[in-house]
Amino acid sequence: MDKSSRIEARVAEFLGAAATPTVQELEAFLALVDPDIREDVSDACRTAITLQSLFPSRGGSTMWTGKALPGYVLERLIGEGGMGRVYLARQETLGRQVAIKVVRSDKAHSVGLRARFERESKLLATLDHPSIVKVFDAGSAGTEDFFAMEYVEGVSLRDELQRLRERDPRRDGPSHLLPTSDSRSVGRCVRFLAEVLGAIVHAHGRGVFHRDLKPENVLIGEGGRPRIVDFGLASAAASVSSIEGDRPVGTLLYMPPPTRSGHSGAARDLWALGIILYELLTLKRPFDGITPADVVAKLEVGAFDRASTIRPGIPADLDRVIQKALAYSTEDRYSTAAEFEQDLQRFLAGE
Repeated sequence: MDKSSRIEARVAEFLGAAATPTVQELEAFLALVDPDIREDVSDACRTAITLQSLFPSRGGSTMWTGKALPGYVLERLIGEGGMGRVYLARQETLGRQVAIKVVRSDKAHSVGLRARFERESKLLATLDHPSIVKVFDAGSAGTEDFFAMEYVEGVSLRDELQRLRERDPRRDGPSHLLPTSDSRSVGRCVRFLAEVLGAIVHAHGRGVFHRDLKPENVLIGEGGRPRIVDFGLASAAASVSSIEGDRPVGTLLYMPPPTRSGHSGAARDLWALGIILYELLTLKRPFDGITPADVVAKLEVGAFDRASTIRPGIPADLDRVIQKALAYSTEDRYSTAAEFEQDLQRFLAGE
């Protein structure tokens, strides 16, 4: 295991051991960490503790303790993130399963967020694309705001990428995505991202921007089709935390350089999709780091290894698409999602 993997494993071990990790627990934990990675592990864990203090969880309960949602029966918790919790629920009037995303109460009380939430939910209702998870309803119950969304069975792209990093898919069974130099698997990865881009073209055309695209927010649904979640809710989160350094590392990895690009929703979405394409093909991120400061420093330099140097056999044309998506100068990048999608479609057509 290389050094960065050892660091990641130790950080995950510490954060997974306690619901609310503290500096005191960290000091005891560090005594068990190999000296050559101790400082890096310490920095990463301290950053996580600080972020948790900025965005505290709502407690240890796994079920929502707020008022009941009229018309819905919450069945079980299926996910949790920085903006809230997701529950599997049953819509009583139609008898269908839905996913309910409840915004954390501390976020809901942020200045201007509720009005933004209401505006975004109306925009979300206008989206109708097979690769975008549908929003059926949005509202409030007491101090809690919620989305009722289409429930999609499947794994997140993040989980799939992690699975592929940990095992050889050619030996251990089928995968929706096989990022190797084999031309068929390269085509499969490109086709997957082209479908995501098609959804983004649809959303941008209606004035809706995601602003927090990352593998966690792309599900792999039936037949391997991508399904994007958290439109609108992500942009509301961005309005609460406008300082880039305050965003968790997982999100920062998919955000454009703060001092070299505008912060429009379109620019953020296109940059994130360039990062995701690179990660699909190589299982690595072009600008990686343990702490937010590490990531920002690499973003500001702007240099990264070509995908073909990591996975020999990736065509030069695809390298050029990635270079354009992640160009150092904003003016040299794709200006629209449609332009990005067209280049991927040309690649798939052998042009």
